[in-house]
Amino acid sequence: MGQQTWDEGFRLGIRKIDEEHATFLNILNSLEDAVSQGKGKTEIGKAIDKLILYAYNHFSEEEQMLRDYGYPDYERHKKIHEAATGKLLEIADLHQAGFSDASQLISALTDWLIKHIQGTDKKYAPFFAAKGVV
Repeated sequence: MGQQTWDEGFRLGIRKIDEEHATFLNILNSLEDAVSQGKGKTEIGKAIDKLILYAYNHFSEEEQMLRDYGYPDYERHKKIHEAATGKLLEIADLHQAGFSDASQLISALTDWLIKHIQGTDKKYAPFFAAKGVV
């Protein structure tokens, strides 16, 4: 497992969303640090809670933007976010239950985020560019 750094190839050209994606990735990296450094259950739990809160806020803001501009694939995109939120809650539950190797789950979540940005989110970038949203 290794940390993923922000890459210009992840950029959508929508400043607010790009900044949020970079922050999301940084929070995931901080969580990975806490796990790999063997931080205590409480500290890792706080990092997981921070990640979940950020994800909720980011997904909510992104979905609001998609709705406001009438993005045609909004419902599908929202369902993808709901599935990701479920995975985050699963990580929190496993951590609370004493599952000690969260690193694989965090790695999978980081991979998901990168694929989501480069795949699902990239699909709406031209839609917003055509509307002048940067």
